[in-house]
Amino acid sequence: MRILVIAVLVLFVCACKQDKKFQEEAWNEKGDLGIYPNREKMLKDLMSHHQLIGLNYKQLIKLLGEPEKFSDKEPITATYNIVTDID
Repeated sequence: MRILVIAVLVLFVCACKQDKKFQEEAWNEKGDLGIYPNREKMLKDLMSHHQLIGLNYKQLIKLLGEPEKFSDKEPITATYNIVTDID
């Protein structure tokens, strides 16, 4: 019984940290407390398979949605929350 419980816990932990393919809808899905539960899991795929540098604002919004913060001062930056630490 103890081995079964440990095996289930290991599988659960592995499944929770599993990377996901980037999907626009899932990227912008808000969970409890206003956090984004899918972003951390999609980040690797987003960075590896999508060209982000050089996008104009309209292209960025189409891909990632509205940023949490945006500054048009040099350097122009758009900020998206990936992991939120809630104490």
